[in-house]
Amino acid sequence: MTNLSRMHFVTALTCALLTAWVIPVCGQANPERHSRPSDLVKHDRSGNCTNTVPSMLCSSEPTEKKFNPGNSSVDVRLHNMAKLYVAGGLQRLATLCTYLGGKEEAESLLKAVLALHEDAFGPEHPGVASPLINLALLYVSQGKYAEAEPLLKRSLTIYEKALGPENPCIDFCLRQIANVYMSLGRYAEAESQYKRCLTMERKHLRPGDPVIAATLNNLATAYEFQGKYAEAEALHHESLDIYGKMEDGDDRSLAVSLSNLGMVYRQQGRYAEAEKALKRAVAISEKKLGPEHPSLASYLNDLGMIYRAQGRYPEAAKLYKRSLAIDEKTHGPDHPRVATGLNNLAKAYMYQGRYAEAEPLYKRCLEIDEKVLGPNHPYVGTTLNNLAEMYGAQEKYSQAEELFLRALEIRRKALGEDHPLVAVSLYKMAEMYREQGKKEKVDELNRKYPGFEKRVPAPDRPSLRSRTTSKAEAAPSKDMPKNPADEEE
Repeated sequence: MTNLSRMHFVTALTCALLTAWVIPVCGQANPERHSRPSDLVKHDRSGNCTNTVPSMLCSSEPTEKKFNPGNSSVDVRLHNMAKLYVAGGLQRLATLCTYLGGKEEAESLLKAVLALHEDAFGPEHPGVASPLINLALLYVSQGKYAEAEPLLKRSLTIYEKALGPENPCIDFCLRQIANVYMSLGRYAEAESQYKRCLTMERKHLRPGDPVIAATLNNLATAYEFQGKYAEAEALHHESLDIYGKMEDGDDRSLAVSLSNLGMVYRQQGRYAEAEKALKRAVAISEKKLGPEHPSLASYLNDLGMIYRAQGRYPEAAKLYKRSLAIDEKTHGPDHPRVATGLNNLAKAYMYQGRYAEAEPLYKRCLEIDEKVLGPNHPYVGTTLNNLAEMYGAQEKYSQAEELFLRALEIRRKALGEDHPLVAVSLYKMAEMYREQGKKEKVDELNRKYPGFEKRVPAPDRPSLRSRTTSKAEAAPSKDMPKNPADEEE
């Protein structure tokens, strides 16, 4: 049975069960608790989030205390209880649909969950915030950051109004909003949100809590993407100090922090220090997690990026191959993390002039992205851009231009006109036109998109697909699916 067939079967079965379930449930005295945000979230280097278990949680009270206080009718209360039971079933079904790849079905179900909660609680009740966040995170996983942002802001407003601006629960929403800002290239705004998170966490948590270390990592990444390398380095060292002093020896988080510090060194051309940090992260991961763990694949990928930046392409390709093999074994052949490995290996081949070997890898990467994430996801834009760059290097300018334009359109719609990756697409197109002596085409780009060259990131700067799961400082949440891995531009 295919994933889609299984999903249709589960949908039909669940609907039948819900129909049979709601009526008898209405007579029960203790309804199910409303699902609340129960984990803190951090982003990887692209800004995408990886859920983590927090050490501070919002308190939750039984659902029967949360119904609209102005309407105490027993029938209305029971009717609202039934709505929440239905919403709980739909929420679980949406999670299953997401797991099986049915994100359109999951979106419809999550919208229905939101409507049921709004009807039962009212539009400004804290019980509505969690469905808003769940729908927003689904949009994030699809690269629909502009659609996720207003949902997250609304949930934040709800929590601030109901709980006050200093309640620890606010930290969750702030992180999600900052993650979205990172993905949209709004790094200064992300920095502001992460600073607010850090202030709250230092106030409510004990010094040296791993959640603080996670936020330090996130804030460091926001600094890094703005070229504030000294500030980023200092925060990564502070994070390393926290992990190094933990009694339980959180080696996995230590490896993450080392990897992140290594990438900051890479940005500054400090390759010897970057290599040392990444090799230490690889050694810790191999010892603690084993030679085939997906986290190890991430560090191997990062180390490969260090080698590639130095022109050590054969060494980079070797690491990319090993990382790809781990991801294929762990996730199967059609996972976005596999697409990451394919892209990076293709890039290493391309820089060696091995175009015949690189092209099928790029095409397979593109096929996976379009199938799993949809044809308008920003990752698709990255793969198209890379394939176009390779065609340009082979002087296949017509094919290159077609793909550059398609990548540009995807990025403009998904990320906005001012995102650095839009500038990257424009810059590489302009380079191709200059190689052909088409000055009028370059002038046209400058007229349509004034100042784009100033927004291009530094050479070899990580882009939307720069990393895999290296920002996860703790165990992933079981409630929400992890976002796809990233790979380099």
